[in-house]
Amino acid sequence: MKKVNPIREPQRVIMALALPTFLIAIPFFHVYANNVTNLQLPVSFFTGNLSLICLGTSLAFYTITRLIPAKHERGLMALTFAIILIAWLQTNVFIGSYGFLSGETPNWSDGLWLQVGQGALLIALTLLCFTAVDTLCKNIAFLCSLLALTSLAYLPELLEKTRSVEVKKYAFTKDGIYDFSNTQNVIIFVLDSAQADVVNEIMEEVQPIKDKFQGFTMFRNSVSAFPKTYASIPALLSGRSFDNSETLPRYLKKAYVEESISARLKEAGYDARYSSSSPHSLFAHPLVAENVADVEGALVDSENVITEDSELLANMILFRLSPHLLKPYLYNQGDFLLSFKKSGSRDSKTAIYCELNKDTRRYSKERRSFDNTLLDEFRACANKSLEEPAFRFFHLYAPHAPYRLDATFQNIGIKPLKREWFLLQTKGALNVLGELIGQLDERGILEKSLVVIVSDHGEGEYNVGLNLDLTLPPRTKTRSDTKQSLVRGGIPLMMIKRPQDSGEMQYSDAPVQLTDVPATIYDWVGVSNPTEGRAVFSIEPEEERKRTHRYYSFSGWNIDYILPLTEYAIDGFSWYPESWTKSDTNFDARASNSFNGQLVTLRKGGNLKGHLHSGWSDPLEDGRMIKNSSASITLDGNSTSVLTVRHGLHQRGNTSMDVLRNDMPIESWLMANNDGQRYKTAILPGSQTQTVVFSKKDQDAPQPLFKELRLEPISNYSYELGTDINFTDLGNSAKYRTYGWSRAEHWGTSSIGYSSGVIMTLAQAPRQDLSLKVRLSGYVFEQWPEQKIEILVNKIVVGNLSLKDKTKQSIDFVVPYEVITPEGLIDLSFRYLNPVRQKEIGISGDNRLQSIAMINLVLDQPPSNEGGSESYDEP
Repeated sequence: MKKVNPIREPQRVIMALALPTFLIAIPFFHVYANNVTNLQLPVSFFTGNLSLICLGTSLAFYTITRLIPAKHERGLMALTFAIILIAWLQTNVFIGSYGFLSGETPNWSDGLWLQVGQGALLIALTLLCFTAVDTLCKNIAFLCSLLALTSLAYLPELLEKTRSVEVKKYAFTKDGIYDFSNTQNVIIFVLDSAQADVVNEIMEEVQPIKDKFQGFTMFRNSVSAFPKTYASIPALLSGRSFDNSETLPRYLKKAYVEESISARLKEAGYDARYSSSSPHSLFAHPLVAENVADVEGALVDSENVITEDSELLANMILFRLSPHLLKPYLYNQGDFLLSFKKSGSRDSKTAIYCELNKDTRRYSKERRSFDNTLLDEFRACANKSLEEPAFRFFHLYAPHAPYRLDATFQNIGIKPLKREWFLLQTKGALNVLGELIGQLDERGILEKSLVVIVSDHGEGEYNVGLNLDLTLPPRTKTRSDTKQSLVRGGIPLMMIKRPQDSGEMQYSDAPVQLTDVPATIYDWVGVSNPTEGRAVFSIEPEEERKRTHRYYSFSGWNIDYILPLTEYAIDGFSWYPESWTKSDTNFDARASNSFNGQLVTLRKGGNLKGHLHSGWSDPLEDGRMIKNSSASITLDGNSTSVLTVRHGLHQRGNTSMDVLRNDMPIESWLMANNDGQRYKTAILPGSQTQTVVFSKKDQDAPQPLFKELRLEPISNYSYELGTDINFTDLGNSAKYRTYGWSRAEHWGTSSIGYSSGVIMTLAQAPRQDLSLKVRLSGYVFEQWPEQKIEILVNKIVVGNLSLKDKTKQSIDFVVPYEVITPEGLIDLSFRYLNPVRQKEIGISGDNRLQSIAMINLVLDQPPSNEGGSESYDEP
């Protein structure tokens, strides 16, 4: 009879410690780090509870091993190690890329046979553990140590990635947004892009929709401050429009924290809360709203933030640990299996907590978009539970493009960007908003509320037409050079109802603007009005009143000034193009006066004439070109500076150019055909004056369009060693990245063109080599199997990369201290030797010239150990 070796005490302890390590702790850090931009709480918030769970699991397992009969303990050890081995494989090897947190629907059949093979392998390994249980138990310490070392080798990097969530200190939550006051409410609904003439047409033609807005007055003759959400919403909330006299981040903070309706009403004792389809376009701060959580962890008191992050992490850990064949079941059509949401009441000043289920989901059964979920939550959760007055702000995405909804707000697939589909989607938005107004009425909230329904702007981007064949005021003029698209973007929806207003919806042609909304609210609640706006009900329809609209083209979220910015004065009915005339306000000069350095705008109306210059063409609407082969400008100099040129997209062939400073060459630029770049930079040594010459190498090469020149001190790029430069949309890379980057997205930033730049300035030059760690992935495909990249610091090559797959990699480079300038300047460049256009190789319609996708980089003191590279998933 074969001798059976008993399980010894060290083996029990090792297995008891290993089980929670591989089943809980390591998967947690992997999942957290790889989904950090989808989370609001820092990793430190979870480590305490995580440690308790791991300790409890260890003690429970150890207790079971002591109580279980000896004849079964060997089988338990074999099963436990099989679970550990499977968890290790699922965490480190069988990762996959599913994309559902990015809004994609996983293709479960993709690589199905490979996944079946994976399942068979896991079963085989489990059987092997039972077959070789004696060998396993004898070597359990070695095996667990080996698995731990391979899992923990890059744990410091995972922890480093978790720091990116610290960039965003506050975030909006859902806490209490559907709790209203039984004394007084101010409620703002924003229907993004709803256009006044489209809404008017619907109200005149569809009586059932119009009937849902009993007591409302539609102010048709309205004007928005801007044609885009980012600038229009703060103007709507503060009554003050951005004008380039300060940087946009500074304006946003002041507009929201000090001047917004919610900030002022909070001072008057109101409970203020926001819910937005694009919260990144707002400004989350405790002085702005009650439903704002401190994401650093110490002050978090929002049940929703804790619950949502915990639920996401738990589901993602379970998803990560499960074999592929089980993942569709765990995914559960986007609902996942684990839910930590409580039902019933909760202990807080907002008395009701409700949860959607299959019966209460009407619009969000099939499609869990922000709008659909908000509509169902509002219907299920709106209540009158507060004694203090309340301010509520709801920003819906519809009727903004894409057009995919019908008049009942049901998804019908994406339709062409035409008026008929824009009108249909607007019908759907008005229909469901009318239902919400009905809910407020049924629950006794409407009778205590001032309700403002607006849009942030009209639809100026797409050709949806302008219907002037309605019952409108007479036109006194008909000739105008103003484009219809500009007018469309500037005529927003505005409908308002006070508690005393009743009867059929009324029309008013009083000359109003969105910046009148704060004054209207202050007038109703009895708070002094510090804005220049007026209460709309006090404005007579016949009154002559000039309003302003400031037009610009969207150029990204992370900008400091809006250039060019063109103001139009509207004198007359806002729908008529002849009522719009361009003003003489010079926003370029305001930006230049505010800029920390020198800012020169080259477009018509710019400030180039204030500088000695030669060789430039006459100004165009967007900028200037070089007349012949070179052009120059003289700028004030001082210390070492960064010259940044903003130019138009170059789409007519390659143009090579030398940049000279005081007749000495300092840089060479390639304006590559259709590479997607809009910026170039050069470092200018210190001098009292800087005469910069831009000289084309080939006189016959296409002329690039120069829009803007910036000269700023290198101190603007100050950097502290060890700081994570994060390239996600919540990150801080905008301060350091210069040229050759696309917009930041939730996963990082794509390179564009043949090179990209990052500038950092240390407080003092280092006396030892530094370590540069970059985390990135390559645009590598079967048709394009390799990306080759050179890494340069101050034009000296410090490393080379060869990326042969799509996996994310963390790679260390040594930056010799000799290449860093005495001022501590680090001009970091990524030079792409063979970038790819996905369109040209049949991957997608993306025509940008791409090489890498950057996630983050860190410059620090050299590590004590040499590190390798690792690959991680992006769910």
